[in-house]
Amino acid sequence: MNNVQRFSTRYLIALAIAIGVLLGSVRSGMAETIELVIPLEQGEFYQPEEVRRQLQEKLGLKFPANIKSQPRRRLGRDERAALLAADLAGLLEVKFLADRLELKLPQQLSPDDVAKLLKVQWGLVIPEDFDPKRPTVVLIHGLESTVKDVRKAERFLESHDVQVILFEYPNDGPVAASAIRLSEQLKALKASYPQTRVSILAHSMGGLVARYCLEMPGQGPGCVDRVVMLGTPHSGSNLAKGQKWLELANSVGVLLDRKWTIVNDGQGEAAVDLTPGSPLLTQLSQTSKPAKVHYACAVGTKAYLTKPQQAESLAELTAILARRRVPEKKRDAILRFAASSELCHGQGDGAVTIANATLAAADEVRQFSRTHLQLLDFSTETPEQREYTQWVLIQLGVPQN
Repeated sequence: MNNVQRFSTRYLIALAIAIGVLLGSVRSGMAETIELVIPLEQGEFYQPEEVRRQLQEKLGLKFPANIKSQPRRRLGRDERAALLAADLAGLLEVKFLADRLELKLPQQLSPDDVAKLLKVQWGLVIPEDFDPKRPTVVLIHGLESTVKDVRKAERFLESHDVQVILFEYPNDGPVAASAIRLSEQLKALKASYPQTRVSILAHSMGGLVARYCLEMPGQGPGCVDRVVMLGTPHSGSNLAKGQKWLELANSVGVLLDRKWTIVNDGQGEAAVDLTPGSPLLTQLSQTSKPAKVHYACAVGTKAYLTKPQQAESLAELTAILARRRVPEKKRDAILRFAASSELCHGQGDGAVTIANATLAAADEVRQFSRTHLQLLDFSTETPEQREYTQWVLIQLGVPQN
């Protein structure tokens, strides 16, 4: 294999654990993010020594003096997928550029910092020049996300002369509370502009917020015509269980007994709501879709692992957990997570299974070869991308040129 090592799941997990160590070892008084810039040779090879040097320089970490020099490594598809999963989990920000890999590792904020950040006004962000006669879409982000994560969708819709209203809510709070807030504010909007009609575009858990708003008795605002849900876990997601530490990258935090501070959070109620069979999902399964509201579901079928890759990961992860003497309860939970169907190509989008993202009552259900995050990608360079974005526009009822 010359001087390039084959991808190893063991190394990937070790890399994730290293990231966990970094996040837990940041010195107080440092910047809010720690930036690492890893040069890539030929666009795909990096030197482990350079990674260690930057960790030592920027975080003051010490490595054994007798550590052996290692050959360069390939930043392969699997490592990229894992870093993207860590990005999805909110542990870091990652950019893959032609000549370098850029990582931003968030510093753990103090309680006072979090308190300041939490002083945010949840609810609809209505444009100052709002025109009730224009086509209007309410954008709702998903679990562990914010309005920043739907900006690309916002720009795409605005390019098609659509007026966009953003809905900001605690990204890990109870679905019902957010849905009631959405209902109240849409009712207020309709009271101010009686002729207002809107469509809703919701990603992930945002679809459950929209459904609760429309389907629960007394909550319907009476101004919604269409709801398009992207990767919404209508029947829950197994990855919600132990969400604080069982997401792909977050699981290493448990091994180190670290806890991550995530701003704009609730108190973790969303993880309970999204668990299959939860009271909220049971409640929604017994409600009915409003007769005059069009429902559409986009279902992703592209995940991070093939079945053989998942089996290899499970075997190596089992060995690592055994060596670290992780308590049986935590070990079993982590392994259940790693064995989730959501993570496999053709069975889920990396976060939600195909079956759980499919709503029987929907007027339109369509599968796309996209991951959970790619369902929020509204690029239009390729035929596949244009097919997807066109479908979304049609389901939203956006007038076509």
